[in-house]
Amino acid sequence: MSGFYKTFKIWGKSFIFLPSSMILFESNKDIEKMVKCAFEHPDEKSIPHNVKQLINIEKNTRKCLEQSKPFDDFINSIQINMINACNMRCKYCFADGGSHHKNSVMDEKQAKRVIDYVFEHIEGNLLSVVIIGGEPMLNMPVFEYILHYCKKKALEKNISVRFATTTNGTLFDVSNLQLLDSYNVMTMISQDSCDKNINDYLRCMANGRQSQYEILQRKKQLLLSQQKKRAAHITITPFNKNFAQTAISFYEEGFYHVHLDFVKSEVAEFLFAETDIAIIKEQLEILSRYIIECIDKNKIINCHPLTDDIKRIHNRIPRTRKCNVLDGLYAFSPEGNIYPCDVLMYDEYELGNIYTGMDENRLIKMREKFGKSEECANCWARYICGGKCFAEMQDSIKANQKFICIMRQYMAEITLYIYDYIQTNKPEYLDNYLK
Repeated sequence: MSGFYKTFKIWGKSFIFLPSSMILFESNKDIEKMVKCAFEHPDEKSIPHNVKQLINIEKNTRKCLEQSKPFDDFINSIQINMINACNMRCKYCFADGGSHHKNSVMDEKQAKRVIDYVFEHIEGNLLSVVIIGGEPMLNMPVFEYILHYCKKKALEKNISVRFATTTNGTLFDVSNLQLLDSYNVMTMISQDSCDKNINDYLRCMANGRQSQYEILQRKKQLLLSQQKKRAAHITITPFNKNFAQTAISFYEEGFYHVHLDFVKSEVAEFLFAETDIAIIKEQLEILSRYIIECIDKNKIINCHPLTDDIKRIHNRIPRTRKCNVLDGLYAFSPEGNIYPCDVLMYDEYELGNIYTGMDENRLIKMREKFGKSEECANCWARYICGGKCFAEMQDSIKANQKFICIMRQYMAEITLYIYDYIQTNKPEYLDNYLK
């Protein structure tokens, strides 16, 4: 970080944010001048004692955070890929139509081996299990086996297990939905636009005849009829830049959580232009205004990344890494190979397998590569967003990375604004994010 504090103005309010200690307060020109003086001339007698205390907290916290946190060698989060296949052909798919250039299908024996391996290397009292594909619902017998066997092993080890899955939603029926709910699987469906033509262009069916949009219109009724907290995923691309209305539509339909992510692609048609920055910022503002309206109405919703870091900010817990890839999180392929995450299930990122274990040399080299980003080290939003994810760091187009960083910095400003709004206007609402 080039400075110890960040000043920003958003929607008529000025703030000062101390990035390392995650202290936020409303500001004006006089306060900003005082804080600036305190950092540059800490012995100045005119600076109030409480301001000096804040500055010392920030400086000392920064020194602690600059000491690299060692990676943990145990497992506490896994992604299990059950099938290298999908019934869709999304235009921007990072997994080559869900296949990762392979055609393997996990059976129950292989699922058992993977889970046994995980429980041999687990530490802590909670395991997060994300079941993925391809399209995971193309392999429901093994999906059910994983849920059952993980739960059994967790009971034996006296730990809690938390399940999640992301699906295109086209294969939902009463039976598999009851199964997911019986294991409290946090289920997220993917839809990119409430405009049928845009969504079906981005997310086309493999058979070229059906429409995911039309299928989901029916399936969502089933999904939302169970009174469970449901999640929806929107991949933001140059084709659906008006994503705010899609997100709001999800909330109005009854979804609890909307997950926003930027497309990961080096294909020319999916590269953002500099002129897109203002458009997407406007969309984020529209969505944020809606979130604040929901707060005023006591309607409980969540949005990644606009609200899901509020608990961290309130408790002043900096995010030192984007996620726990290579630090407790590993992905397992249908063949039993081990990778950093589901986005990087390719041979060049293979870390080993469940038969021979991890290749320690490859793991060390990958961790060294993952931990280096000068841009993140000098970014004020570093401890809110956590920095670049390992998959993003593999992107060879620097303009992509720059665009995403600009957007995440603006999202961090919005998160801080929403947090301040709750604290100032609706403090009782904060409990919804602290539970």
